[in-house]
Amino acid sequence: MKRFLSDPLLHFIALGAVLFGAWHFLHPDRAVNDTHTIRVDRAALLEFIQLRMRAFNEADAQARLASFTDEALDDVVNAFVREEALHRSAVAMGLDADDYVIKQRLVQKMEYMAEGVTADQSTPPDAQLEDFFHQHQAQYTEPAHISFTHVFFSASRHGEEQASAIAEKTLIELKSRQVPFTGATGFGERFPYLVNYVERTREDVAAHFGAQMTDALFALSPETFDLTEWRGVYSSSFGKHLVLLTRNVPARNPDFAEVRSRVLQDFTAEQLRARKAEFVSRVVSEYNVDIAADLQQGAAP
Repeated sequence: MKRFLSDPLLHFIALGAVLFGAWHFLHPDRAVNDTHTIRVDRAALLEFIQLRMRAFNEADAQARLASFTDEALDDVVNAFVREEALHRSAVAMGLDADDYVIKQRLVQKMEYMAEGVTADQSTPPDAQLEDFFHQHQAQYTEPAHISFTHVFFSASRHGEEQASAIAEKTLIELKSRQVPFTGATGFGERFPYLVNYVERTREDVAAHFGAQMTDALFALSPETFDLTEWRGVYSSSFGKHLVLLTRNVPARNPDFAEVRSRVLQDFTAEQLRARKAEFVSRVVSEYNVDIAADLQQGAAP
């Protein structure tokens, strides 16, 4: 008996039993979770809701949970149980080992947590928003835009000179008949893109007509045209154009009051990005990085 009691293996088993019992006593909830019992409580559902909403705000999750009907609550509980059961079974089978997709999902989860942890629900004062607006005023500039219709004659079909001659003849007719904006479709030939262009920026117009014709159209002063004044002949890479310009609005810088909602949205997004980057940086700083010698800068090939 003494020999049995002095056996080191028995001591190891006994110590293990004591530690196991103590851990279960100190962590009863964790002990339950390590069995085939899936515990569904308020805290678990709140975490589950926040993960599903991709918004880590416990107050919002509590409000959402409180608003559920009995049927909706049953659906959430069933979804939680299904996910937990599948997850535990997958881990038990070792399916999480060396899985890059799972690794990426865990990284995304940490990033979602970072967004929730760093989110600031308070509205900044207008003075702070105005400072942000002035620092980033270029992104709120409203670009110049024009509205026009055109009549097209294909250079590939007629040749440059013949297309110009046809356009000049048609221009006389358009002016004499004072053809309106809506009448352009009754003249000319099919253009590869559009006939009418409404409130289009310089970039939009240049993409279809080229820089030279675009510059010429945007150079027209709003005071020099009326709603029946056809102009031309203009040249693009496709051929010749007659243009009825109805609007030419120069670029402008709106006042802060006009774009306050956009400024608030952009300011909030920038603050969130900054706080999220700071959170991630703190996490990364907790680890030592050991770079292999052959990957370090200046290492010999």
